[in-house]
Amino acid sequence: MSSACTFLLTFLVSVLCGLTCGQLAQNLTPLDIGVRCAQYPRTPTVLTFVVDQPDANLLLLHFDFVKLMPQDTLTLRAVVNHTVGAVIDTLTSATTAPFYSVPMYTLLVVLELHVVMGLGRSGPANATTRCFGFHVDGVRTSAIDGNKAASADESICGTDDSKNAQCFVNSAMYTASKAVVRLLTNRVGGSAFCTGWLLGCEGHLLTNEHCIQDATDAGNTLIEFMAEGVSCGTNCDSQMACAATPRLYTRGATFIAASTELDYSIVKLDPAMIPEGLG
Repeated sequence: MSSACTFLLTFLVSVLCGLTCGQLAQNLTPLDIGVRCAQYPRTPTVLTFVVDQPDANLLLLHFDFVKLMPQDTLTLRAVVNHTVGAVIDTLTSATTAPFYSVPMYTLLVVLELHVVMGLGRSGPANATTRCFGFHVDGVRTSAIDGNKAASADESICGTDDSKNAQCFVNSAMYTASKAVVRLLTNRVGGSAFCTGWLLGCEGHLLTNEHCIQDATDAGNTLIEFMAEGVSCGTNCDSQMACAATPRLYTRGATFIAASTELDYSIVKLDPAMIPEGLG
């Protein structure tokens, strides 16, 4: 084995041994928000819906149905300090449910259904007989801070000399750090935050087995790229902090292999969904 490969394996093992299980979010709080088949607009319009959870730490919406007409979109915007922010997530006619939205650290989210033609205009020939709409059936509103809870089981291989990626911006180490991704795996009982690493140029990703255990986990994982502080001194010591602007992410992966004993998992992303220059 070459020295480069030996270094890579040593690096990955040393990082993996310091990871802990992701923090589990609460079960879903039931919601009933959306547009049912008979309610889908017949003319161009924009419909607005609000999810307001005043006691939330985050909002993670669960969609159990999404079927939009061609050209129509459903956008999600976080409201912070009474200001509606930029679009965080956009659903299209290619979007299929069930799935979870991108997690948003806010108390209030605005959903906007943008209808371009409507059922009453020159849409698909069978548009009036098909079911279009969307439905949000629940939301997760908090995530457990597992730092203190997991500290007894957490260990670091050697001295903890970790720093923000921006501290090494002019080095080869910074270029290599772009392969690090943030994961959010959504399960029936909760959602777990974890870390992964892109390997090679074909979309392979390495993480822990406790993060992605099987094909179901792989399909329900959100992969976020380039989550790093804007400066060397930026505080990123919290879940979902320091996201890229705009946020760079993709949903779902193909499960390849995993080992409970060695606590590793390998999945494969669509290479076309990985931002250029990463991996």
